[in-house]
Amino acid sequence: GYIIPTGLNNSDWQNTTSGAYSIYNNDPVNDGLYGKLYNYYAVTDSRGLCPTGWHVPSNAEWTILENHLGGSSVAGGALKSTAMQPTPGGWTSPNTGATNSSGFTALPGGTRSSFNGNFASISTTGYWWSSSVSSVSSALSRILDRTYNSIFNNISFIRKAGLSVRCIKNTLPQVNTTSVTNVTPLTALVTGEVISDGGDQNNIRGFCYSTTVSPTVSNATTMNGTGLGVYSGSLMNLTPSTTYYVRAYVTNSVGTSYGNAMSFTTGSLPGVRCPGTPSVTDIDGNLYHTVQIGNQCWTQSNLKTSRFRNGDIIPTGLNNSDWQNTTSGAYSIYNNDPVNDGLYGKLYNHYAVTDSRGLCPTGWHVPSDAEWTILENHLGGSSVAGGALKSTAMQPTLGGWDQPNTGATNSSGFTALPGGLRNSFGDFSGMAIDGYWWSSSVLSASSAWFSLLNYGSSDIFRNSGNRKLGFSVRCCRD
Repeated sequence: GYIIPTGLNNSDWQNTTSGAYSIYNNDPVNDGLYGKLYNYYAVTDSRGLCPTGWHVPSNAEWTILENHLGGSSVAGGALKSTAMQPTPGGWTSPNTGATNSSGFTALPGGTRSSFNGNFASISTTGYWWSSSVSSVSSALSRILDRTYNSIFNNISFIRKAGLSVRCIKNTLPQVNTTSVTNVTPLTALVTGEVISDGGDQNNIRGFCYSTTVSPTVSNATTMNGTGLGVYSGSLMNLTPSTTYYVRAYVTNSVGTSYGNAMSFTTGSLPGVRCPGTPSVTDIDGNLYHTVQIGNQCWTQSNLKTSRFRNGDIIPTGLNNSDWQNTTSGAYSIYNNDPVNDGLYGKLYNHYAVTDSRGLCPTGWHVPSDAEWTILENHLGGSSVAGGALKSTAMQPTLGGWDQPNTGATNSSGFTALPGGLRNSFGDFSGMAIDGYWWSSSVLSASSAWFSLLNYGSSDIFRNSGNRKLGFSVRCCRD
């Protein structure tokens, strides 16, 4: 509903870099016959020049039109109206080759110059913008002339010129599913490519996946931005040892299109499930597989809950200043990216760990420093336990460690991932390099014990740190 500026004098027309239009010789009769002459800034304005569901055609779409009509050497005649002067809106004689066999009914609306703002060529020549740029200052157009049967294509005009505009109806977009890689028991990386947006840049793209052959957006989906080109998405929280089917999708104002279906099979979980408790669910409904290590039963992935056990919401979204100053339970997501939440879980300060409302599911608790020590001793001591705890996955596998991931065997099935930290000043660091896990044990009013694993060591390191730090959390069964 925004008004497009008009009535610009020659100087203003030459200098504007905003959308504007003119009417040939400022004569409303010409507006009625030929339409308005828009500069290119109006063509590409995000508010949209054409009606909803329509768009200004790209250079490629103009080429499709001319090829359909027999090629550029004859398409002009098929596009031009057969009307000639003195018929209102008609072409000046000879209107060479005009048949209007296409029904396009092109009329010679002329142009407004980008150099001096003058009008020229009404009834002799028609100029139409495409939406495609040719340089930082110019864009591609099409020209029809009274003395030619051809259409002149790929003609560059300065963006400040005033040309006619036609609109083309949006179509269904086109998308391909190109690859599935880095498959783990719980995750996979999928790549797709939007080949055509159907003329609607306000599209939504992603992937849909299920255990049935042709998944749709009514199944599980990801959303991975907008626009043309190659994109990727992370599939998370998959079921181990299961065959999935995945398709790229893109939705625009016309509808949803799907790429080809690809299948993949997730791997089996390492380690041994806890007897009688193969999995546990938190208050948010997040599912955690379990792993039995010695006499201890652990969750096999980092905690993701956004609520305490009693249902109270754990504060989040704290800026750096608030994160530094809070002495209440809170959590962060690394770089505020939900993909990191899905892969590594949340980063909780220690006040959340010791909150009486409970961080772990009912029947579970955050392990004490002594329980971490029992774990490392069972795995051969601190100098080798890190390797037995670390996932063997390495980048670019989703959630993987940076190389060299020294000593990693994951022989325990613990599947430790490098979720990094949020420091006491509020900054994030260490993802893919380090994993930090709180214990429930307090050293002082301001510090608590934690365990650290590093990509360059097979050790597990025990240390104390400021309770304002944001670390990962694992849960142990009571």
